[in-house]
Amino acid sequence: MKAIILASGRGIRLGPITQDMPKTLIKILDRPIIERILDSLLEFNIKTVIITTGFHDDKLKAFIMSKEKYRGLKIEYVHNSKYKETNYIYTLWLLRKKVIDDDIILIHGDVVYDFSLLKKLIKKNESHVTVSKKDAIEPHELKAQIKNDKVVYIGLRPTDENTMLCTSIFKLLKKDIKIWMDEIDVFVNQGIVGCYAEDAFNKVSDKMTLLPLVFENEVGMDIDREEDIKTAERLLKS
Repeated sequence: MKAIILASGRGIRLGPITQDMPKTLIKILDRPIIERILDSLLEFNIKTVIITTGFHDDKLKAFIMSKEKYRGLKIEYVHNSKYKETNYIYTLWLLRKKVIDDDIILIHGDVVYDFSLLKKLIKKNESHVTVSKKDAIEPHELKAQIKNDKVVYIGLRPTDENTMLCTSIFKLLKKDIKIWMDEIDVFVNQGIVGCYAEDAFNKVSDKMTLLPLVFENEVGMDIDREEDIKTAERLLKS
């Protein structure tokens, strides 16, 4: 099993906080998000890691290289030179030949989560994505629609009462990542590169078996805005 960390985004909604550094270097309780993610992978012996980079990739690499504890990881960096004009559907497309030979853990580089969530995910025998029972879902947050115990839609639009917050930590079996990547290839070849990778998933969700890993008490959230930093720190402290 290998891990993919999507860390190409600029984090524009965070304003001056990410003006001179990639979003994944934001500190939550004095530890950058990327450090929390890599520590969780080490905790569960996942040592093959692909990190996608974009804005200020030099600072991200320098931080990781400065940590002796990561010397045992096999880290490969894949740079999205078009990070300003593309979304992470294009970033994933750049990995298309690297992610179809093994099961993968896919984590957005701005997600803060309890290690217990990753542990549960790794133990699953089918493809899963973490979803939260959070009551109020903001318009800018990804939502997962669930039908017959399967995730059939991930995106921003409101859906129905079977919709939960999608916190973007995936375990994907080889068979499912191939189906998704083949559709991502269709999108990119048509020049559709400014959308979410989940838009491609929505086209083929009926061909995949993506199940929801529902959590309620653990911490699992994206850091999209300044108030999210404060919320994450409060939750982790408690």
